[in-house]
Amino acid sequence: MKKGLNIYKRKDGRYEGRYRIADETTGKSKYRSIYGKTFSEVRDRLIEIKSRLNQRRVHVGVPSLLTLKDVSNLWMESLTSSIKQSSFWNYKRKLDNHVLPELGGHKYTDLSVGKLENFVLKKLLCGRLSDNTTLSTGYVGDIVVMLKSIGKFAAKQYGFINVMSFITQPKVRKNDIVLLSQTETARLDREIKIGFKEDSTKLGVFLSLYTGIRLGELCALKWNDIDLDKRIIRVRSTLQRIRRADSRETASFKKTPLTELVLTTAKTESSNRDIPIPNVLFSSLLASYSSGFVLSGRPHPVEPRLLQCRFKGFLKSLKLPPIRFHALRHMFATNFLHQRNSDYKTLSEIMGHSNVSTTMRRYVHSSNERKIECMKLFSF
Repeated sequence: MKKGLNIYKRKDGRYEGRYRIADETTGKSKYRSIYGKTFSEVRDRLIEIKSRLNQRRVHVGVPSLLTLKDVSNLWMESLTSSIKQSSFWNYKRKLDNHVLPELGGHKYTDLSVGKLENFVLKKLLCGRLSDNTTLSTGYVGDIVVMLKSIGKFAAKQYGFINVMSFITQPKVRKNDIVLLSQTETARLDREIKIGFKEDSTKLGVFLSLYTGIRLGELCALKWNDIDLDKRIIRVRSTLQRIRRADSRETASFKKTPLTELVLTTAKTESSNRDIPIPNVLFSSLLASYSSGFVLSGRPHPVEPRLLQCRFKGFLKSLKLPPIRFHALRHMFATNFLHQRNSDYKTLSEIMGHSNVSTTMRRYVHSSNERKIECMKLFSF
């Protein structure tokens, strides 16, 4: 399904596509519908109509009457062909739950820096409308980034002053990632090497701890992505559970899930990479090699949330501290740099980052044991 298109199957068997237009007398948005016998027929007509409307909007004589809700919706429509479905619904959730209930009715040209700064402050202090509890600084920061993108769109499309650009970005306090100590890591390492062939959780931990692969990439990995002759793992896909594109239509049907498991392209262009297989992992993969998805050995994958849940139980059974599955990626990065002749650039490419600074800022940690070791060797 085309990301972000409002296409639904009607009870009479036809498909209905909905698109939004601006009333030229009031500037308000209203919906129009088109119908067809097949999904593809409606999709093609809808894309053509939206393309034509986008070209006309630049010349509409009443842009000053547009509300923030109108501009936000137009911005969302402009993204439908350029972002992943998961990103589309992430933006929509932030708009529907936070921005539009409080600012959506304001005329875009009436928005001021003061109004926007007060909105951001309110979100930091009592952000959730349901219970007035706080939102994390990182989450509010993501909302601000989204508003700035809307501001750039409005400036380009209608010539509005980009008032969004003056919003202060909340300063995120970096929380320490909980990692295992060297002793705990050694224990985990021993356990995952025992019976991993029959235990998908152990195999998943083994792969993550020795390659730094992301959770979604790990669950999307198939055996034909592993080239044992060249000794590389090809990362090209990721597995995500996202909101269904037709969730609004199916919300009233209890048996119809609102989310779906989607196998999609890797996170970014840099995420498409070949990871060399370390020697300690090679023999294990050689002994386990099968078909289908790596973690299931079947045509159907293991869901990321399920693997996270199993990992939590696995740690508990070993009486190890509870850590997130993503912490294994951090542990790989830190341990990699402790190896002889390692360097940040190589690590960055293995991790699938677009630049070295991301790797250094987010993923490189120093344990207390390492700090003590370095200080013992310190001298002038």
